[in-house]
Order: sequence, then structure tokens, then C-alpha cells
Amino acid sequence: MALIFLCGMPGAGKSTVGKLLAEMRGSPFLDLDLEIERFAGKSIPAIFQSEGEAHFRRLESLCLQDALSLSEGVIALGGGALESERNLELLKENGTLVFLQVDAESLAQRIAHETHRPLLEDARSEQDVKHKLDELLKRRESNFREANYTIEATDKFPEDIATEIHLLLK
Repeated sequence: MALIFLCGMPGAGKSTVGKLLAEMRGSPFLDLDLEIERFAGKSIPAIFQSEGEAHFRRLESLCLQDALSLSEGVIALGGGALESERNLELLKENGTLVFLQVDAESLAQRIAHETHRPLLEDARSEQDVKHKLDELLKRRESNFREANYTIEATDKFPEDIATEIHLLLK
């Protein structure tokens, strides 16, 4: 077995699906955002607030390189991990990249009231969140198209998405 990387927008279900998929495969699961927080000793919002997004992206790249030492497993990437050309190259060279595609309206409904997403912190309503997500999606869309597989995940249960990926990669 090799590494499987789950990518997608904030709220797409990467962490939830990743845990389920790793369990099905009998392999380790790693949430890159949690690894960044562990490495930095503070939350992602705190990193953004004190050092800014550029510093967070550097930490993300460092933690990703460290995660590549795993011989197998499922890794849930942060929503912006593919914005770095180098990260994208490393992911494509070291495993299978799966994009969990969810439309912006569904994402906004899922995460509109969450407070731990720094790129969405100034959005006040579900409509504001949807607008921000639309902007992010436009910026990241070409990177997501680099994935080996795209799974439509808008109206599916996490268990069904994990099963679909598991069967696809078997």
C-alpha cells in the first residue's frame, strides 16, 4: 500500500473520510492540519494571527515533507496545501491524490458557523462564507484538477465516500 492524499476545500470532509478510509485499509491516518498545530504548539487560527498565512504555508510544507516519511497511510491535507507548486509535485511523486469535490453552497452550509477557519473569519453570514469559498475555489480549482481522482462528495455520507475511494484504489 502507498500514501493516499485527500484534498479539497474547507468542509469537504477530508479528515472524517480520511479516518474512515485509513480504518478500511488498516493503515495509519494523519491530519496535516493537526500535525502543523502539534509542530507549532498552537492552533492554526493563532498561527495566522501571530505569524500570518505565509508562515503557516511554510509550516504546512515542512510538515508535509515530514509526513512523506510514512511508507503507507491516508493523509488529509489542508484546503490550501496544493497552492504550493512544490507541495503539488511532492504529492504527485509520493502517492495518489484524491480530490473531494463539494459545491460552495453545501460547503457554506457545513461550515458557516465554525470559528476555527482563519481564511473565513471575516465572513459574517452563510452567504458571506459562500462568497469567500467561491473565491477560494476559483483560486485553487486548477490545482485540484491535478488530482489522480475526483470524487463527487456533495450529497454523500462520509462512509460511502471512504468506501468509494477504497474500492477505486483496491
